[in-house]
Amino acid sequence: MPAIDLRLSELSQQERYKVLSSIVIPRPIALVTALMENGQVNAAPHSFFNAFSDDPPIIALGVALRPDKTLKDTARLALHNREFVVNLVDEAYATRMSDAAIDFPPDVSEVEALGLETLPSTDIKTPRLKDAPFSYECKHMVTLHFSAERAFIVGAVIAGAIAGTAGSIFVGTTSSARAAVHAGRADI
Repeated sequence: MPAIDLRLSELSQQERYKVLSSIVIPRPIALVTALMENGQVNAAPHSFFNAFSDDPPIIALGVALRPDKTLKDTARLALHNREFVVNLVDEAYATRMSDAAIDFPPDVSEVEALGLETLPSTDIKTPRLKDAPFSYECKHMVTLHFSAERAFIVGAVIAGAIAGTAGSIFVGTTSSARAAVHAGRADI
């Protein structure tokens, strides 16, 4: 089969999304939580996200803006509060994560509406999701705007939590981290 040459500038936004999101696989989806002005917790899935550095530890989120060019709730709250939590969810969480993508009004908590449970974070006010296998507490570093429709939020990972059996990925890490994982949950 011959190679297919792509010029992304000639593709529609939907075609570009499909090309980019289907080539970088497996691609985890983050369910990001941010604290709302009324004290409730906002949650939204982000499919363009990843870890970008371990020194310093950095996670970045690609965010889409609303049609009126304003930031969606999670991005707006992450900037306002200067913090957010990146929760990695598993297959058991897939339906709830998908439901969190519904465009809820800004004053409605997706966490409350969907019956998601939270736990306090270690070093920031924004809570993490109780059933997430991994959660990373992030402090906002910088936001870059690449177009009127897209922004890139960079966060420094300052703490995290690993739920129960998810800790098995840490084979070969420091003995203290392994001990914490074997105890059932590790705060890192």
